[in-house]
Amino acid sequence: LSDRDGIDEIWLLPGGFGEAYRITDVAKEISDFAWSPDGKSILFTAPINALDFSTEERPYVRVERVSEEDKDREQLYLLDVATQECRQLIDRAGHVSSFAWSPNSRTVAYSICPSSRPNDLTVSDLYLVDVSNGKQTLLVQRPGIDAMPSFSPDGKQVAFVSQNGNGARVQQTCLSLVPVSGGKPVNLTSDFDGGISSQTADSFFWGSDSGTIYFGSIQGVRRQLFRLDVNRRSVEPLSSGDQVCFGFSMSADRKTMVLMIDRATMPADLF
Repeated sequence: LSDRDGIDEIWLLPGGFGEAYRITDVAKEISDFAWSPDGKSILFTAPINALDFSTEERPYVRVERVSEEDKDREQLYLLDVATQECRQLIDRAGHVSSFAWSPNSRTVAYSICPSSRPNDLTVSDLYLVDVSNGKQTLLVQRPGIDAMPSFSPDGKQVAFVSQNGNGARVQQTCLSLVPVSGGKPVNLTSDFDGGISSQTADSFFWGSDSGTIYFGSIQGVRRQLFRLDVNRRSVEPLSSGDQVCFGFSMSADRKTMVLMIDRATMPADLF
């Protein structure tokens, strides 16, 4: 993302030499994006009417400021990388707070809450949307947080951060799992003493198979890395000591992780 043309849009930097160039043309700034696994599309979030340049005050002029009402309702948009054509994928009441591609690039899972206001982020539900026709399917709807969806590598299940149906604002979050076909979610970390963030990009990641999940959790004033055995629902620590682990990123084959570690005696470094 870059705002070099006035607002945050998606730019592409060629793999070899060359200058970055803008591949989106939107009226309202983009907040987040993700490549499809097949590399043909980019999914992004932006306020409602992000593709509409026509306004009574400033017709066909890029809008640099977003109204408070629009900020509270971001939607999903789809960009065809080859043609650079954009279309709005969903248009529904509420604010899209997180999203994820399926491994085959045909489906998107997303969480939606009433608005982006802090109090509303504690109430969210999960949906699936077919990229080809926009058909939406309710996946999880219950009190509290259900957000940060992520498909298993085999595409059969969706893991997500949840309050396990408890709407209390101070309820600890857990990792839950639900089949793509629907059903009752399962709490994978019911015996784990610690919460998982529902608003950070490095909340959790699947391993190379569909039986392992890596996640970060705050333990007092520290944040450590853990590994979850999905089938056994058992958790083991992968880091320890007086440190904060963050910025987790998995390689494309999900066999290598890069992370940052910050200690009181050492500035954040890459591992």
